[in-house]
This record gives sequence, structure tokens and C-alpha cells, in this order.
Amino acid sequence: MLKHLSSHDEFISSLSDCIKVLPASDIRRLQFDPFDSALLKVQLLNFDVIHPILTPLYSHTGRPADNQIEILRSFILMNHFGFTSVNKWVLAVKADHLYAILAGYDPLYPAPLGSYYDFMKRLWHTTDLNKIFPKDHFKKNTPKKLPANGEKLDNVPSGKTMQLMQHYLDLVGTPDPDRPELILQELFTQLVLLPSIDRELIDADQAIISLDGSSLHIHSDHRGHPVDEQDSMRRYSDPHADWGWDSHEEKIYFGYSFFSISAYSSNLSIDLPLFFTINPASQHDSVSLFPALAQFRSLCPSIKIKHLCADSAFDNKATFLLCKNWNITPVIDQNPRNTGKKRINDDITINEQGTPVCQAGYEMTYDGYCPSRNRHKYRCPHKTKKVDHCDCQDQCSKSPYGRTVYRKGSDDPRYLSELVYKSEKWKAIYKNRTSNERVNNRVLNNYHVEKMNMHTDARYTFFTMLACINIHLDAWIKASK
Repeated sequence: MLKHLSSHDEFISSLSDCIKVLPASDIRRLQFDPFDSALLKVQLLNFDVIHPILTPLYSHTGRPADNQIEILRSFILMNHFGFTSVNKWVLAVKADHLYAILAGYDPLYPAPLGSYYDFMKRLWHTTDLNKIFPKDHFKKNTPKKLPANGEKLDNVPSGKTMQLMQHYLDLVGTPDPDRPELILQELFTQLVLLPSIDRELIDADQAIISLDGSSLHIHSDHRGHPVDEQDSMRRYSDPHADWGWDSHEEKIYFGYSFFSISAYSSNLSIDLPLFFTINPASQHDSVSLFPALAQFRSLCPSIKIKHLCADSAFDNKATFLLCKNWNITPVIDQNPRNTGKKRINDDITINEQGTPVCQAGYEMTYDGYCPSRNRHKYRCPHKTKKVDHCDCQDQCSKSPYGRTVYRKGSDDPRYLSELVYKSEKWKAIYKNRTSNERVNNRVLNNYHVEKMNMHTDARYTFFTMLACINIHLDAWIKASK
């Protein structure tokens, strides 16, 4: 049972009283980074909104649990100060009363180590703790043909994305309500995402989001440890990890895939995470998109997505159809496997930019979009005065209007929206995609998630949440200044 969840007003009052009696040396420490930004963060972050989320996680009977808000605040400070070990952080809080005061503890009685691990366990919505599997549980299956430079491993079964698209379109209610990371995602949404919207750091009415996955290399041993004399079964410290392809380092790696949705705040020129999840390393990003987008829309329906920016890994029919059904305009780069010259008929081809090319070899002139018929119109470049002379003008079309070609959404779902691929408007919106790369880099490197010596997807997801919270708090501080 819960003994007491301290309110934000109680914390601010206690913090003020403690600071008043600090010696001059500690006051000076609070005036410089990283302590001054830590002080601002704990003052800005109001935990009152998550009391209804935490209360059902505890029984109404038994030994009372206390300092739960303080433990979560302490975890956020741990991530802020760059600690990668819970054990070392707990020792630091005991040794340095300034850490304890910022977390909201009585400096003489900070929470013990076991309370930290118990808190993390309660926030993970599953009881699956099995770590013993056959010896070849993590057999490394190196693909016969490795991807080209910068490309991702093409391991998506035929029809998989269409199945996922249809599943989430037909779904009624909360998507994947039994997913173990749901509580962590709800905490993040209530603690910082909704307040960031209230602070006008995110354009909730016409949001431009970007999404992508990043390789998360872990330090667990994929070989495991023998548990019987025959060595047929082994204990694995991270049984949910697996092998994946790191397109940046161009090698097979052991770990997870960190998948996030983010947005660029033009007010502050800063990138903000909107959603996060940890997936198996072998899971292709195009597969991760469907549950992530559905779960994000369910967690934060106040954000109305206008554009979705993504790289060529998401260039598939199912993604464009999902966006059409959810009234989202996709801004997705074309996969090289889907480009190249394609014929509309005997004398009109399509170039790599998706533009029709007439039989004389000229790109045809774009002439607008018809939303009622979901089609883009292209006209003869000679008749539209884009070229001065054409040797094929007599045999191509005798009409004074010139040859006309339509690219239909029914033929190719890329043409279901009015936004023309590689147009100036398309390029301007697509620039937002790099915000996701910067967010992923901050989570994995600046906030040390990839450097942490820990095990299981539960722990990685928890510390990913802490990193995403700190990124929002950094933006709040920047806005307050």
C-alpha cells in the first residue's frame, strides 16, 4: 500500500526550507551546471498529475511504501547527472546531501537500493521473468546477402505491413492494452508531453512528426550461462534481445531497436520526443511504425498529425494507405528498390522522382491535383512552354492542349495526397525528419542509455523514458529563459 504521495507544493516548500540552511559552499554549487539546471528541473516538474497512475499499482494492505514520488524524481536526477549505475547513484545520494535535497528526501533517510528496483518493477506491466532457454536461443543468423551501404536489412515477410495496417484500422479501443511499457508511456505523456503542448512547444493542431528507429547495442552476453551438466539449457541475462543489422556501422549487432516519434519546435529550435518504445533488434522499422503510430494517437489524441516524415525504409503501400485513412499527409523518401524507369504505356515512362517523361525525353509539366479523383495531372512540356522545341509534337498528340497524363492514387498510393514528391514544399517539410535522428542521438548518447550496464527491455525502456523526460525539461528551461 502507499503511505503518502507528496504533492508538488509540499516539495517546493521543503526544498525552500532546506536551501535556506545550506552552507555557502552548497549554495555556490547550486549556481553552476549541472546543479543549477537540476534545481530548475525539479521546480518545474509537477508530479501531482501522475498520482492516479501510481495509486492502482499498489495494494491497499501490507507494509506501506513511501517516497515513491521522490524515487522517480531521484531517477530523473540520476539520468540528468549522467550516472549509468543505480547502485552508484544510491551511494552518491547517501554521500551528498545536495542530491538528496533535490530529490525531495530527508537527507538522513534517502530511499534504499531495493526500493529503486521495486519501483521499476511495478511500472513494467508484465510478470514474465523467465530467463532460462535452450542453448541456441540466440543463434546468430548472418544474412547471405548484406544490405548495401546505408540500407537496412530487408527482412519483412511478404504481406506483413498490409496485415498490420488492416489490424490497426479495424481496431476499436486502446491499441495493444497489454503491452508492458504502457504505464511508462502514460507517465511520460502526463508528466511532460501534455505540459509541453500547454507551453506551446508543440503545434498540436498541425503537428509535423518524424519517426525512425536506432540500433541499441547492449552489454549482455548472448552466450548465456550453463544451468545443467549437459549444457542443454542456459540462463540469459537479457532474454528478449536478439540480433539485428546496424545500417550506420554496417554490421550485425546484439541488442534492441529504439523506436521513437518526435517533433521539431520552431519556437525554440529544439527537438522533442513524442513517443518511445524498445523493439527487438531484428524488427524492421516499417513494421514498428504501425503499432507505434496507433499507440501514440491513443495516448495523446490532442495532437492532430498533419504530416508524417520518414526515410525510405517506410516506403511501402500499407504506410501510405494508413496515412490516407487517418488523414495524415506522408512525406516519405522513395526506396531505391521502388524507383527506376517504369512505363505507364508504350511511350510514357516514370523517372526516379516519380515524374512522367514523354517520348521525347522531357519531364512533363505538373498541372495540379484533383482531390475528388485522387490523381495528379501532367501536361506536355512543349505546350506549357517549358521546352522551346519538340521533335515528337506531331506524332505525340494533335490536340492544341497537348498530351495529358494522370498519376492516380488507385494505381500507386504515393499519389493519394496533393503533395508532390521532391517538390519545394515536400523538401521543406521533409527537413523535419532529421529531428528524429537528433532525438535518438540525445537519448542514446547524451543521456547515456546505450552506455548503461543493465539488462532486459524493461530497464532499457524505463531509462529511455527518463531521457525523454529530461529532453522536455531542457526545452522548458530554454523557454523559461
